[in-house]
Amino acid sequence: MGSFASVSNRSATLTNDRVQSIGQNRLGTPLDATYGFKHALLQDVAYDSLLKSRRRELRRATSLARLWQGQGKHKQANELLAPVYNWFTEGFNSKDLKEAKALL
Repeated sequence: MGSFASVSNRSATLTNDRVQSIGQNRLGTPLDATYGFKHALLQDVAYDSLLKSRRRELRRATSLARLWQGQGKHKQANELLAPVYNWFTEGFNSKDLKEAKALL
């Protein structure tokens, strides 16, 4: 199962238990290994796509909030940025999230 690490950064974080659970159907019988791999890869791509779209939304909200704060519209800026910032549960050391938090 070490080949997952070369697929993407997130794949490296999959545990053996997670990979094994993907390879079983609801009755607990093993599925075809190729199907399990493709399913895990598809989940990985979907997760990455969602994360990228949320990061773009965070950047947009941060930019508009920065503009509004410069115009004295502090309440509107916070109302826009806070819900987008709260989507995130990890990665708080990233530049985007640090900038958003500074505006809040």
